[in-house]
Amino acid sequence: MNLEKASRGSHMLQTSDMLTAGAAVVAVVLLPRGRGRGRGRGRGRGRGHAIPRRRWLRSALLVVVGLVVVVGGFFVVRDIRRQSTPAPHFESLAKTPDPSLQGTVAYFSKGCVRVVAAAGSPAKKVLCLTAQDAKDVNGPQLVWRPDGRLEVTMFKWPVGKRLEAGWQKIVDVRTGEVDYVAKSDLPDTPVKTAGPAVGPDGRRVTTTSKDGRVKVVLSGPSGTRTLLSAKGNPHYNVAPGGGPVWSPDAKWILLSDGRLLLVTVGDPAKTRILVEEPGGVGRGWASAAIRTFAVTAADVLRPGS
Repeated sequence: MNLEKASRGSHMLQTSDMLTAGAAVVAVVLLPRGRGRGRGRGRGRGRGHAIPRRRWLRSALLVVVGLVVVVGGFFVVRDIRRQSTPAPHFESLAKTPDPSLQGTVAYFSKGCVRVVAAAGSPAKKVLCLTAQDAKDVNGPQLVWRPDGRLEVTMFKWPVGKRLEAGWQKIVDVRTGEVDYVAKSDLPDTPVKTAGPAVGPDGRRVTTTSKDGRVKVVLSGPSGTRTLLSAKGNPHYNVAPGGGPVWSPDAKWILLSDGRLLLVTVGDPAKTRILVEEPGGVGRGWASAAIRTFAVTAADVLRPGS
């Protein structure tokens, strides 16, 4: 059976059950309870099964409460089911490395800046943040320098104002040496991440995210082709700062759906997970379009590189 149809059927049954329960609550509340034992309490009120004013108000209140419980329960269950929808499954490069993939990726996870070979292995930590480093900042933005060192930049986000640099360190990934950048030399704003990603050969990659569906499309002289089409829960998306970055050899792109996905652009395209749990610091590391991963052609983890 089609899983989407089965899920839809389950929702329909669930809704039907809830509405039935709601009707039962209403019926129980409004069902006459037999004839009365005499006169009503108020002057001029009828006898028999006439409902006194207080009892009528109590009954109406119970009806409202019953409906609220039923409707609220429906939406809670619906949201729980939606949130429990797993992210799309892809093969892991950490478990099955691919030596044909060249380059190195820098990313942030679990309090540290790390680097990993695009092939999936090896990997190592290069800079772990202290509590003071992570205080009142967002990021880190990661950028490879031409000399092979890595820029690690944190940004402040004053309420009602634009992002501004908080601090920057330059890390030599090979030796672990760290240089601190003077405040006067800090960048004014984060590196722009919006818009299509243009590759070294002129081809363009665009991503769209809507209602839990992600689509990645490649455009070039030979036409347009979909590299990735995936569906998750309603919040599944590619964040502004998670848009695609090209490999220097134009053979693959890297993007984030909450994981770092490496997508080869050959035909057919292939999507694999390079990093399961990338992350960031602060309230705006993703929504503020700060890119927390970077790609370089250098195999900096290879001995003697």
